[in-house]
Amino acid sequence: MAEWTEVSVVEKLTNHIKKYDYTFTLDHADQQSEQHHELIEHFSTSNNPFLKKILFVLLKWYNDNVIYSRKRSMLLMKELADDFKDSQSLHQKIETYFKRNDDVYLLEKTVARKERLKDWFKIFYVQEEGQDDKPRQLTTFKSLKITVSRFLESYNNDISLNLINGFICLANDEFDSIDGRERMAPAIRDIARLEPEQREEMLASILSTADDFLTIEQRNQLSEVLVTNGFDLMEDLKQIHLGLEDSFSYGSMIKSLHSTIREQAYGGYPWEA
Repeated sequence: MAEWTEVSVVEKLTNHIKKYDYTFTLDHADQQSEQHHELIEHFSTSNNPFLKKILFVLLKWYNDNVIYSRKRSMLLMKELADDFKDSQSLHQKIETYFKRNDDVYLLEKTVARKERLKDWFKIFYVQEEGQDDKPRQLTTFKSLKITVSRFLESYNNDISLNLINGFICLANDEFDSIDGRERMAPAIRDIARLEPEQREEMLASILSTADDFLTIEQRNQLSEVLVTNGFDLMEDLKQIHLGLEDSFSYGSMIKSLHSTIREQAYGGYPWEA
C-alpha cells in the first residue's frame, strides 16, 4: 500500500467517475459543472479525516448515479404502464428500448465525450450519403425518447444527454415533466460557462435546431431557459431573439436597455458615488 497517497487516491477516483461524467472534479479551480458543488465543498472544507471524506464522495456519487440508474429503470416501466394501450404497442416500445439502431450508435459516439458535445444536435437530423442532413419527423420523437432513456440510466449529469432529452420534451409539449426543464436548465448553465468560442457555437446550434422543430410558444419557453441560465448578456439576447423571434428575449433586451439608460440619466447608482 506504500504507493497509495492521498493524491493518487483522488486521481484514481476522479478518473473512474470521469468515465461517466467528464466534468467531474474535486478541485474548485477545475469546476465546470454546478452538479458537483456539494461534493467539492464537503471535500475541501470538511474537518473529517481524508479516508472518511473520500468515502463520502464515492458513496454520494454511487447513490446519485448507480442507484439513480435503478430508479430510472423503474420510472421507464411506470411510464410504459401509464401509457399502456395494447400489447402490440407495448411490445414495440420495449423493442425500441433494446434495439440497436443509428440513434444508439450516434449517442454512443456523443454522450460522455467532451470533444463531441458540439455534435449533440445531430441526433435530430437524418443523414443520407451524398445529401444534406434533413430534420427528422416529429413523429419519431416518442421512440427517440425511449432510446435516450436507456442512456439516462447510465449518465445522470451528461450535458449533451440532458440537452437532447430536454429538447425532446420541449418539442413534445412535455417540458414541465421531470426530464424536461429540470434537465435542460443545468445543461444550459454548464454550456454558458464554456470557453467563449465553444459557448457561441453551442448557442448557435441550439437556436438552429429550435428553428427546425419548435412552435412559437415552445421557442418562448426555450428563450426563458437560455436567458435565465447564463445567456443574459446583451449580445446573447440579440442572438437569441434573432434566432427565435420570441417575446421573452425581446422583453429582456428592453429591460436591460431601460436599466442602462436609467443609470446613465441619473449619473450612476447611489452606491457608485
